[in-house]
Amino acid sequence: RMYNELRPAETPLLQTSSGQFQKLRSGDSDFCTASPRWQSDIAWISPLGEASFRFFQALFDRLQIAQQFAFLCEVCLFSAFFVRRRAAHKTNFHRDFPGNAKTVFTFMAPLHDM
Repeated sequence: RMYNELRPAETPLLQTSSGQFQKLRSGDSDFCTASPRWQSDIAWISPLGEASFRFFQALFDRLQIAQQFAFLCEVCLFSAFFVRRRAAHKTNFHRDFPGNAKTVFTFMAPLHDM
């Protein structure tokens, strides 16, 4: 529900050489949307403060993600995003965190059937 309520806040869109960024608001929670300059409509929507991070933490807890993957290792949430995209026409296997000292997983789950 919160995703559907996101509206642009009173801040201008920031254009950079790597993409565009905008601050969004839903209730008392602020978010940032980032869209790279790819041939895609993909955008990452991330928390911009404690209130918006608590939303993601509550979702993480409610889905019991840490418990579901406890057999692999101890799992915690340190970053969260909505990824908005209309379609994915081919896979893009890659490493988000190459060379890190710890094991980091990117967990992606659809919010609805596509």
